[in-house]
Amino acid sequence: MTKAAMFTCIRLETNDIRLAVIDRPGGEVLRRESLNPDFPILTHAGSIAEPERLAALLRQRFQSLDLPLNVKVAMGLKYLDLKLLSLPALPPGERDTVIRDEAARESIFSYSGEPVAVAYRIFSPAARSSTGLTVLTATTPREVIRSIVSLFDDAGLKLISVEPSFIGVQRYVAKQMPDAKPNPAVLAVFNNEAELYVFRENAPPLFWRHLGAGVDNPERLETDVATSLSHYNARAGAGTQVEILRQIGRELTSTLSVGSEIRRHSGELWPDLAGMGFHDAKEPVMAFFQAETSTSGDGPAFFTMIGAGLILLAIVVNGLLGWHLFNDYHRTNTLHKAVLAEKKAVATEKALLKSAAGPLNSVSSTFKADELMGLIRAAIPSGLRLEEIRMDPPAKKLEIAGICREPQALDGFLKKLKEIEGTLLLDSVVSQAKQSTTATVYSFRLNITLEGSGYE
Repeated sequence: MTKAAMFTCIRLETNDIRLAVIDRPGGEVLRRESLNPDFPILTHAGSIAEPERLAALLRQRFQSLDLPLNVKVAMGLKYLDLKLLSLPALPPGERDTVIRDEAARESIFSYSGEPVAVAYRIFSPAARSSTGLTVLTATTPREVIRSIVSLFDDAGLKLISVEPSFIGVQRYVAKQMPDAKPNPAVLAVFNNEAELYVFRENAPPLFWRHLGAGVDNPERLETDVATSLSHYNARAGAGTQVEILRQIGRELTSTLSVGSEIRRHSGELWPDLAGMGFHDAKEPVMAFFQAETSTSGDGPAFFTMIGAGLILLAIVVNGLLGWHLFNDYHRTNTLHKAVLAEKKAVATEKALLKSAAGPLNSVSSTFKADELMGLIRAAIPSGLRLEEIRMDPPAKKLEIAGICREPQALDGFLKKLKEIEGTLLLDSVVSQAKQSTTATVYSFRLNITLEGSGYE
């Protein structure tokens, strides 16, 4: 078999690099390699930390190990923000622009004001109808993708695509575990991290979560998995709760105790990379970068000839009209978008709180849910935004999720919530930093028990 019939799948991590050589026709993993340089590989945001040194290392290792020069990159969930978008029916010619604009606007990385890269997939045929579209989007700072593309160009390698890691995991599960239906829950364990998913066939995942522990810290991993599954099962619908958790990837020294049955599937240490070899030509591409222009229309390449032409045109226009004119427009347009985004965020928060009050009112005729929602709204500080509110009236539970620019904003929000005496009891607070190239944004999820005279 010639190297022309193979490609190398790569996952860049903070301190190591995993490579899998894949047989293009059959998707078989022919070889695995791991590189452990003595310098950092990625920044906290996911950009290449030392591009010149890493490019030199890749050139040398690809040559000495005789690896295929065609490369696919898997981006870990740690560096991504995944969202589900529900959009109205759109003309084919407008879909790409609208989806990318909406994905960028909803992205947690846009909150710091920097450009984001977007990958997406429209699920079909069931999710595509005359009434609307269901779209799964992944975003990351645009500088992250630019640094990856530049790295492989400098290393003399041909970059085929940059894809979210969960795509490979989902393909691997579908191919190697055909009996794991209809909604397989999967824990992919790696060296110092893990990814937890609840997948669906031909549909967006029901759940995803990056976990900051792997084989290096099984005790923390067990706690993180148990907490995540508890939160998921508390709001999952009938038939979608996790009873069996399928563990793939690296082996653990002991069996996890997480409240669900664990089924270990051995045989592949790197399912995220192995799954990239199972791509069906009919499957829409979901990539941040793609060397050839997609023919499906559902996942166009990050860089295309059209994109290059637009960049060139922008340069010419700037030269003709003057940089100051362009820069003034850019500042005005950015400010306008920021004002609109802030207005929409406020309107969204009000709508979320209003919709939450109805079910809560049904629990007790004496409890003033509208008043409670008003108090929560008043507690929201500047720099914090609510994105989701879920309620379970029979269990007297409320779950609030959102994002903030500074941890102090979340601390202030929690302090004000605790001041709503006799009404709210904070059960748990889960927060996670999302590092971008210019700033850190924090996502949070609060689990609250409703108490007080109206619920006794």
